[in-house]
Amino acid sequence: MCEKAILGGEKTVPFFQTKWQAERIGALKLLLPIRLGLLAAAVLLCTPPAAQAATVYWSVPTGDWSSPDNWGGTEPTATDDAVINYGTANVTQSGEVCSRLYLGDSLGNSGTVQMTSGSLRTARQNIGYSGTGAFTQSGGNNTLYYSLYLGYNSGSSGSYSLRGGSLFVNSDERVGYYGTGTFTPSGGPNTIFEKIILGLQTRSRGT
Repeated sequence: MCEKAILGGEKTVPFFQTKWQAERIGALKLLLPIRLGLLAAAVLLCTPPAAQAATVYWSVPTGDWSSPDNWGGTEPTATDDAVINYGTANVTQSGEVCSRLYLGDSLGNSGTVQMTSGSLRTARQNIGYSGTGAFTQSGGNNTLYYSLYLGYNSGSSGSYSLRGGSLFVNSDERVGYYGTGTFTPSGGPNTIFEKIILGLQTRSRGT
């Protein structure tokens, strides 16, 4: 290709490049960032939104955790908080999950879990958050990735009875955080990654 040399150290310019061609190339260079921005925006619009965490409430006096009808039509997922403010949820199946479990979430309310088999995996369990909560385990595997709280807020009461199966807590067990907590082990291993804390805050009680 023939090129025309330019004095003064400037770059060589193709001989056939006209002024109109140079202006067109410059305009395309200016449009390139805009086109890339529009492309990025289109990609974001086409990307499906991330699943949003929800709070799912227990809605029957007693029933199996695995039935969606007992949760108002939707069983909790691993990103959902599960709240039992009255009644008893029976854990009998494997693969039950939620993010945070609240038994007795509100003052004056109470919730119970009875676990006889299967498995339950949660991030954290609040047995007696502001009200009264009770968790009775005679079988199955209950796994917490963080802490177990019995009697979280002032005036609350939480109890855990481990009669069988296995309990694994990847952090600590706080028995009586601001309220009153009772832990009763009579069977099955209780594996704690850190420690058990009894009566952590002022006026709390843990046994």
